Amino acid sequence: AARGASVVGIDLSAEMMAMLRDKAGSAAPLPLVQADATRLPLADSSLSGAYARWVLHLIPEWMQALRELDRTVAPGGKIAIEPGGFSGPLREIYLRYRQILGDPVVAVGLDHVDRDRQLDEGFASIGWVVHREVPVIYERTVTLNEIFDEIPTKRWSWTWRVPDDDLAVATDEIRAWAAQELGGLDDPAPAEATRWRVYARSS
Repeated sequence: AARGASVVGIDLSAEMMAMLRDKAGSAAPLPLVQADATRLPLADSSLSGAYARWVLHLIPEWMQALRELDRTVAPGGKIAIEPGGFSGPLREIYLRYRQILGDPVVAVGLDHVDRDRQLDEGFASIGWVVHREVPVIYERTVTLNEIFDEIPTKRWSWTWRVPDDDLAVATDEIRAWAAQELGGLDDPAPAEATRWRVYARSS
């Protein structure tokens, strides 16, 4: 938007849109629409492109969200997705939580672990293919102990469905496991790596 592109933002959560306005200094830097990604209030082929970042894991009917992007993006347009997920020691830690706590930590939408394959197959089913990948590295100075301290606060969506007591017990157990298997819980955690996957119609 700052570079002159016509951009519209859509989110189901009024609170998240309020956060965007706060970060921008009280006024939204682009038009915002509160809407469901599976029922976009946009005309067919009305967008020259679209992107979604760290949201498909929150949408049970995430394939319908892809169909809506297919419907609203005009011929020749691209769709860029950054699905989120985990890499490095954070992936190993998440998998331990998944092993101990089971279904409550599994995403209700796009899976945290097998996201790239799911996305590629989902897009292929509606006639889109991977056009390119853009790597993203999140450099941050945080330790694994700090992450373990934050997990019981339920900052991350994969914790939301877990009872507080169960999450606390699992965190104590997995912190002890990580200290033995991963070591260096007070050292800066390795940077997280993910990627934007950019899709184009196959014909």
